[in-house]
Amino acid sequence: MEVGELVVESTAGQTGADRDRVASAAWVLYGDQSVNSDTATSDGLHDLSDQIADAMAASGNQIGYGILNGGTNSWGAGNNLLPGGSATAPENIAGPVDRAVLEQANVRTVLISSGTSDLLACPSTLAAADCASQVEAKLAQLAASIGGAYYNDDIENPDSNPIFSSQTGYITVYIATIPPSAAALSANQEAAREMVNTALLADTVSSGNCTASSNFASPGNMHEDGVVNFAAAVSADGSATDAGGATIKAADSYLSNNTYYPSNQYYTDLATQYLSDSQNPCLTSPPN
Repeated sequence: MEVGELVVESTAGQTGADRDRVASAAWVLYGDQSVNSDTATSDGLHDLSDQIADAMAASGNQIGYGILNGGTNSWGAGNNLLPGGSATAPENIAGPVDRAVLEQANVRTVLISSGTSDLLACPSTLAAADCASQVEAKLAQLAASIGGAYYNDDIENPDSNPIFSSQTGYITVYIATIPPSAAALSANQEAAREMVNTALLADTVSSGNCTASSNFASPGNMHEDGVVNFAAAVSADGSATDAGGATIKAADSYLSNNTYYPSNQYYTDLATQYLSDSQNPCLTSPPN
C-alpha cells in the first residue's frame, strides 16, 4: 500500500520539503495500477496524485486539500481485487479500505478506480453479464461503505458531521470507468468491462442532453456521487463502452520485456480527465 504525501499546489519544479505542505482536508485516490502509478518514472513527480495537483494548479484552481495516493502495487493481480463483504461492514484496521481511506484524517472525497483485476479473475466459463454484475456489485458495496456509512471528521467545522448536526457530512465518492487493460482480457472479460462502464455512464447526463441546469443525481445506481471517465481518457478510440476502446493509446503505454505498461502520459491523461469531469455537473456532484 502506497500513500503519497499531501500536495496543496503544483509540484512542478518542487522537491522535498517544498512539496510537504499541510492541507485542511484530504482527497483519497483508491484503486489499482491506474492510481498507484508505479510503472511511471520514479521521480516523485509522475504519480497520479502529482499529475492531478499539477493539472489543477495549471488551470488556475487553488488546491486547498491534500491528495493521497491509496493505490496498491501493479505487480500482483491479487493485490488489486476489490474488497468483498457487506456494504455496511464495520470499521476494521485489517481491511484495505479502512487503512487506505477511512483512517486518513479529514477525508472529504474519494475516487475509486479499480476493477481490472476482478475482470481478469472472471473464469472463461462465466458469462460476460455475470462477470460484469459481480464487479458492479463490488464497486457498489465499496462506494456505499465509504460514502453512506462514514462521515468526514472535520474537527474545525463540526456542523459538517451528521452526528452533531443536520448536515449530511458524508464523504463524496466518485467511481472511474475501467480503462482498457495492458494485460490481455478475454473476449468475455472485455465485454464485461464495457458493460460495467455502460452501467456507470448510464447514471450521468449524456452530452446530448447536458445543459447549464443539468445535475448528476446522487447517489447513482452504484452509490456513487459522480463518474470520472478514465476509460475514455486512455483508450485508442476515446470510448469507454465499445470494442474499439479495448486498447490503450500508443502514447500511453511502453513495452518492457515483452509486456506493455502504462506510461507517464497515461497518468497525465487520467489527471486531465479528472479535472474535466469533476467540474462537469452532468457527470459529478460537487465534492464535500
